[in-house]
Amino acid sequence: MNMNSIAKSQTHSWFSLTLFLTVMILVSSCGKQTADPAFSLDEKLELMDIATSVQSLSTDLATKEGALHFTDTANFFSQLEKIMELSDVEFKEFEKSVGFKSLSTVLEEAYKAFDELETESDLQAWKDKYGDVVELRDSIVTPLIQQPSYQRLANRLGEYYIHNTYVKITERQVALVVGGDKRKLKGSADVNSSDVKNGVIVYDLPKTQRVQEKESDGSMVTSQEIAKCNNSWMTAMRQEGKRKVFIDFFILPTVGPMGTSTKVEVVAKGHKKTLFGWNKYKTRYHIKTVNYELIDARGNRQDGIDLSKRPGFNDEYQLFLTDQLSDVVPSISYTLPDSFIRVSGRAHSRGTNPYWAVVCCVPVPYSCPTDYEYIPAL
Repeated sequence: MNMNSIAKSQTHSWFSLTLFLTVMILVSSCGKQTADPAFSLDEKLELMDIATSVQSLSTDLATKEGALHFTDTANFFSQLEKIMELSDVEFKEFEKSVGFKSLSTVLEEAYKAFDELETESDLQAWKDKYGDVVELRDSIVTPLIQQPSYQRLANRLGEYYIHNTYVKITERQVALVVGGDKRKLKGSADVNSSDVKNGVIVYDLPKTQRVQEKESDGSMVTSQEIAKCNNSWMTAMRQEGKRKVFIDFFILPTVGPMGTSTKVEVVAKGHKKTLFGWNKYKTRYHIKTVNYELIDARGNRQDGIDLSKRPGFNDEYQLFLTDQLSDVVPSISYTLPDSFIRVSGRAHSRGTNPYWAVVCCVPVPYSCPTDYEYIPAL
């Protein structure tokens, strides 16, 4: 072979290699651009910026007797909002930086341990270890405190502090003690009552109730729970095989430094079938088309319009959004709104995609959100 032939052969080889690499880069770039169409570049950068707030949060917060302590009351609500916006990964870093262990983290440990159970004796040991925070109810692993915002704020005992006020969360109550002397509360849960003279104020949370309708075609079981507008705990469920997704609506009190206000909390969470029952598991969730209307603590109409929460970049045990109302009144005068005027919304998970759990209690039935939409990014 002469030199010209060798040169032509090398040129052809380099051209082929260059063309191949160019094609691969283009394919790779296209893949990156379409891998998660639910987020724009600006939105991803905004989410990344949240992590930078972890350090600033830790400087404004402390711990007291193993509980989170809000010392900067002037910025309480902004701090609260930042904590609720943190992803699971960021929240773990926040816990480390402040030096406390939340109820949320304890519950995750309980869920993981339940997955590893193999015998009845293992199950009993699990109940002995985690029975103060979670129960196996009707073969469903159920946290005693179900609201994610309370799970993040409270420690294992359900406690946190706002300046000199002690707050205690239980399954059925939110109690606060002005001055911080928690000995004024009774030891057992859900038996306290307000004692204004001693600075004790107690709010009873609504009782929960599930109503189910099931149908089966032999290969797939679907289930949906019907929400009632005269109960402030709205819930719906969708089941596909061994995966369930729930959407829950809560109306809750937010105890603050200047009084108490109301928040609406919407939660998406999933269950999977395990050896001893249905357990919560990590996956990706999506909350969409949330609308509500209620009368707040000041007697004013408040509404949330087309609220949504996209899945994060990591699998999580639950996804939630919190809509904090500005109806602050003195805690002694606060009354928790007991119902929605109207409410609707939907949620799904990777395990139930494209089917959604739908809550709908509206005057016009045909305006309910759809229960079918495929999300390729999950």
